[in-house]
Amino acid sequence: MHAGKPLFWESHQTRLTQALNVLGLRLPCAWEEIAYQAHLLASRFQQGRLKILLIRAGQGTYTPPTDETNLWVIAQAIPENPHYPHGVVQRLLLYPQPLLIEMPWSRFKTLSALPYVQTARYAAERGFTDAILLSAEGYLAETSRANLFWFDGKTLHTPPLSTGAVAGILRTQIMALATSLHIPIQETLTHPESLAHAQEVFTTNVIQGLAPIKQLTLPNQTFNYPEPTLLPRIATLLREALTLTPKADKSAPPWCSQ
Repeated sequence: MHAGKPLFWESHQTRLTQALNVLGLRLPCAWEEIAYQAHLLASRFQQGRLKILLIRAGQGTYTPPTDETNLWVIAQAIPENPHYPHGVVQRLLLYPQPLLIEMPWSRFKTLSALPYVQTARYAAERGFTDAILLSAEGYLAETSRANLFWFDGKTLHTPPLSTGAVAGILRTQIMALATSLHIPIQETLTHPESLAHAQEVFTTNVIQGLAPIKQLTLPNQTFNYPEPTLLPRIATLLREALTLTPKADKSAPPWCSQ
């Protein structure tokens, strides 16, 4: 949530709808009612995190007795970033074991998050901001909480979702903005050593924004990157786009009225 509104609402709704279809789940009420409550909550926050959590109803057995869900809409304040969508500078290292594989639900956010929890813990214990996860084949995928981008001076790269990476909402926005800046954008399947030749590296998620990577540590190698030049251009366009985002219809129906 930023400036009293949930960001990229339509994109989040689309991704969650796709996830429900893949997992065979049903909403307990209409999207219009959920949207009304989400926007109402967001209007109380200058900056915060909004979560829509759906859990299958029933007794928790492996064979689901129902496709119905229980729904929570949760709002939480976070420290304000006056420079948003610019994120804070980060230091990354590589998680030593390749973990991720592409599955029908890997591009969505689910509660099956153990690889991300362990990766974030690994980075924190060693004094780093975050760590990069690899696919089972050893290709760059993402970090514990963000998508990964790097710029080689001509082309902006990001790992394909076939690595098992999450289809991040901001990832999609950045790819579109790069096209509007006439910067070639490419989904690139490659190994971590490719980042040695990058001019700048950054990560993206909606909460942190666009976070430049100052330092990257690989086994037996550490790379320091200069001040980014492409990231500020993309961030400026993104800020302008956020300013133009329309507000929700306040005449929406009340919460799960049926």
